[in-house]
Amino acid sequence: MIKVQNSSKFKIHRNRQIFPALTQRQRHALIVSVMVFTCIVNHFLSKILYDFYFLDQTVNEFRNGENLIKDEHSKQQINKESETSQDIDHPIHNIYSTNFDVNPVKFIIEFSEEFTEKFLNKLSIVFFSDIVRITFQNDDLNITRINSTTISSYFIIPITSYYQVSFLWSRKTIKTIFYNITNIDVVPSDVSSLECFGRYDHRWCRAKNICWQNKRFIFFGLKNAKINRTSMIPGSRPIPHDYPKCRVVVQYKMFDMKYTDFHSSHRIKNRSFLTCRWYSMEYLWHALFDYTLPLYWTTKLNGGSNRTGDRIFTIDENTSKKGYQFLDPFTNHYIENIKLNMSFYNNTCFDHAIIGFPKSEYNVTYERWKESSLLLPYEYPIEAYQGFREKMISHYINPSYCESFCEPNVKEPRVVIAFRNSTMRDIVNQEELTKSLQKICPHCIIDPYIYGGESFGEQMARYCNASILLSIHGSQLSHMIWMKIADPKKPTAVIEIKPYKYDCRDWYKQIADGAGIKYYEWMNPYRKNTKTGRVLSRGFDPNKYESCVKGELSCLDCHDYLRDQPTVVDMQSFLPIFKQALKYVSTPLSSSS
Repeated sequence: MIKVQNSSKFKIHRNRQIFPALTQRQRHALIVSVMVFTCIVNHFLSKILYDFYFLDQTVNEFRNGENLIKDEHSKQQINKESETSQDIDHPIHNIYSTNFDVNPVKFIIEFSEEFTEKFLNKLSIVFFSDIVRITFQNDDLNITRINSTTISSYFIIPITSYYQVSFLWSRKTIKTIFYNITNIDVVPSDVSSLECFGRYDHRWCRAKNICWQNKRFIFFGLKNAKINRTSMIPGSRPIPHDYPKCRVVVQYKMFDMKYTDFHSSHRIKNRSFLTCRWYSMEYLWHALFDYTLPLYWTTKLNGGSNRTGDRIFTIDENTSKKGYQFLDPFTNHYIENIKLNMSFYNNTCFDHAIIGFPKSEYNVTYERWKESSLLLPYEYPIEAYQGFREKMISHYINPSYCESFCEPNVKEPRVVIAFRNSTMRDIVNQEELTKSLQKICPHCIIDPYIYGGESFGEQMARYCNASILLSIHGSQLSHMIWMKIADPKKPTAVIEIKPYKYDCRDWYKQIADGAGIKYYEWMNPYRKNTKTGRVLSRGFDPNKYESCVKGELSCLDCHDYLRDQPTVVDMQSFLPIFKQALKYVSTPLSSSS
């Protein structure tokens, strides 16, 4: 027979077997530590599982939206209607619209027998898009009797989108019509409306009469509606490369409360931009191209910025102000984080809000989601770069500088060599490089520069009239945005020096190409002219570095190792690249070209 020991004694005995050398106090402390660690692990696992669930929901909703819109053109060519189903027994003879793509939406429904009120118990109409699903039934159908067998039904749709409109009889679809709502001017002023632009890949929305409550946007006006969670990604990147904590949920108030009846702590009448950060906002590149430039372009698409009146809010959990330090040109107001300051901003209502940025990449598909974030594109129109440059220079330097001081000189090109002054990644032979360029171009103004605490405006002034910007891969190349943009009479160029075998991403080329600045690159061809800059970094693996420089691992796997290499610029292979750039900026196109 097996003798069962006292449970408490058994636990103590077991603990002593596992930790025989520990005192009772030490054992208890260790057990508490293990329990705390377990709680922390469970917490993070729950967040990870939630993110996977969210992403799974997102994938399904995205695919539904793609399938809905995929054949939009062909659907329009067949009068935007599908055939009435013959498989369901129903009294409806015909359904058609007299005002396609007009809001309010009006449908004519003809019956094969005399219309009676009991028909309304079986009839429902569903508007479905990649943003929202709205169901109308019973009293919501807004019926008007035309004659004994014909009725009309009309609806004010408060959200712009391309809709699949399904007519259901006893919950079975009998007819489908495709309808494009582009105008919401008729939406009453006491309910919410949402005017969205673009598909999921570059969508942003104008919202009116919307409230923020418990980390959700509240939408007033419809009872039976469901907004897809993926319709509100306020940052400049789509899922899954967005900043996850920026994702917000939009929900309807499931009752007939009007916007004006909602008890709000604050009601903001100013036009408000509800925005979100991205990763690594402490770096100049990401602060400019993943937040400030998208913000500028959003204001431009909404009639320009009004520094006196506009408010800017962020919806994330970033406690730092890094990344938001360049917003003075856009607002006089303090930048508020409504997600962190819930005690103050909960139940805040916005009369007019712009939610999100146009996404910085086009033609997003589910397959493209699998790409590494290091390969994400930056795709903005030339007007965005030009306007952003002018606005920032006008604010930080002087409005007249864009037309006077900030102009490159074709006859005496300024060449800015931006050094990093970093042991991890920099040009080693700085003096040799500077003297070589001066020798090749004695009429050039060669300006070697190491950042020394200058103000943002002073940095702009250094770069804005440069003909050539030359630097090793890094954020200092971000300053190309202050150079003259897309002017064939005063061409500009940028030369990116890449460390040995570093070809992991082409972000600087993308910005240069988009801004009409000629891009050149030189990659160090000799391993002897480099070394790792990460010896003192935590977790540095010399064996991995060897595999990286030998090409045994992909560049994406070796990104940090290959990026951070101090580099000796080989003049014999580099100077021909510089001469090409110099010839380009010294040969403007004539006005007749």
